Amino acid sequence: MLELSGRPLLATKRDTSRLVGRAAEAKRLIEAVSRGYNVAVFGRRGTGKSSLLHWGEFQLREQRRIVFVDASLVSDAAGFLQLVRYRLGLAPTTAEDVRDTFSALFRPQRPRDELSEVLFSLEALEQPLEADAPWTTVIVDDLDALVAHTVFGRLRNELWALPYRWVVAGDEEARSGFLTPPADSFFDVVIELGPMSEDELVAALAARAGAEAVDVDLARELAELADGNPRRFLAAAREAFLGGADARELKAARIEQLARLKELSESARNLFADLEARGQASAADEELLKRLGWSRQRARRAFDELEEAGLVVAQAEVRQGPGRPRKVYSVDFAAGV
Repeated sequence: MLELSGRPLLATKRDTSRLVGRAAEAKRLIEAVSRGYNVAVFGRRGTGKSSLLHWGEFQLREQRRIVFVDASLVSDAAGFLQLVRYRLGLAPTTAEDVRDTFSALFRPQRPRDELSEVLFSLEALEQPLEADAPWTTVIVDDLDALVAHTVFGRLRNELWALPYRWVVAGDEEARSGFLTPPADSFFDVVIELGPMSEDELVAALAARAGAEAVDVDLARELAELADGNPRRFLAAAREAFLGGADARELKAARIEQLARLKELSESARNLFADLEARGQASAADEELLKRLGWSRQRARRAFDELEEAGLVVAQAEVRQGPGRPRKVYSVDFAAGV
């Protein structure tokens, strides 16, 4: 049975056996964590960062406590640290909530600012570390660069005092934000995920879909379209194996797509790359705007440009309640992969 989902590999025995083409990076990750180093992992969108992190999670959890944090859920430092606290199982108990609520009745309270929220969250992460006990390793995926710089740069001294080691992944485009001093000194090891070779892409497809189900010659032709990007390669494979598309047609469509993109603005090209990697979005998508550092007006212009070029398709968002539905855009794979 063909399994060509674009989802990352997960921390299961079945999925981790399918990791292909990242042997050197995987070995370096295990060695770094085993030595108690803090690790930063970078790669372009769709190159398999999440799959590598889940592989590491599975391999390491027999040695030490591993906590996996999907940081795409948060957009500020305090929220991130609270999420880490929750994943560590350090959320306040009912008794603590009652105590804090009761004591607040008898002393004046000033609203917490962002800094005090962050410091409060850090204090809540403190735990005694027993002698000879292994560090708890916190694996963080898809962290915003500004949050990373605040937590691992401005607060690095406070983090060093806590009983945790960190593996943090971010997009290659945001690398400078992660490693701007003083955050650069926090990460002892930096792992880079580059493009995969055509042979590695074909092997990865066989590992996911089953070698007997893969037409190797067709898979090699499709690998030429992917520019070493596993996610883009899987999209091409779905079109060919499940949609019945001809490899020559897909090649021609990709060439045409790249030609159209070349004629567009840099903003439109960057937006297209983001949509390819992350899926559908709208001009009012706050995560998209923050990720690209754009206003809604700029995003709307870029979406319009892509739509006029026939590179994205738009549909009205299904929603309940008042207000006009938003237009949600996704890459038009009929125009290329």
